[in-house]
Amino acid sequence: MLLDHYASNTENVSDKDVFCKKSSFYGLSFTVYNEKTDALLRHFCSPENFCQFGTGSPLYAATVTGNLQMVRLLCDYGARTCESDLFKYTPLHVAVFYEHTEIAQYLINEGADINCQNKEGETPLYIASNNGNEEIVKLLLQYNANVNLCNIDGISPLLIASFWSYQNVAELLIHFKADVNLCGNRDDSPLFIACLKGDVELVLLLLENNCCINICSQFSLKRMLSLDVHRRVEF
Repeated sequence: MLLDHYASNTENVSDKDVFCKKSSFYGLSFTVYNEKTDALLRHFCSPENFCQFGTGSPLYAATVTGNLQMVRLLCDYGARTCESDLFKYTPLHVAVFYEHTEIAQYLINEGADINCQNKEGETPLYIASNNGNEEIVKLLLQYNANVNLCNIDGISPLLIASFWSYQNVAELLIHFKADVNLCGNRDDSPLFIACLKGDVELVLLLLENNCCINICSQFSLKRMLSLDVHRRVEF
């Protein structure tokens, strides 16, 4: 009904309609594209009319639902790919999280910041690596995503891939020059994580790529000190 009203009444819109009109763009982004959605956007949509909700922009909403046609339409009418929600998730973050590869590709082509970070410091590449999605990881790397950009805990895409034992993702990251010795804030290296999880194949991969075997994490250091104190008490 909202679409019927605005698509068929494109003239003489009162000031009282402005809030409803602008708010409709967010809900509109969840709908299937048709002539009425196009009419509403064509007559009312401009960059300044995109509502800024804490949950994200209309482009953000269309990305969540995997609505590529609506994503294209919104971008055609000036939607900004850099707009984020309260937690600094951009549409590209969302496309990667929900594994909407085509939308991710489209947003990148539209100029989305491939190295954007949310409040946790997570990049799209970090999220793709955390998901174990080889296709999206490769896509982002081919567009020069920073392979060594870490989150606020110092965890790199390679470190999170090592944690989940995503062998193929780790191989891709290393092929694109991931630092095999880049540690988290607790000094946990990819090799330490792989050893901790008993992932022999990943350990071999890291060793073949010249990782340092002598990096000591805070976890392992505290564990060794605890064992040493325990032995001294027993003695």
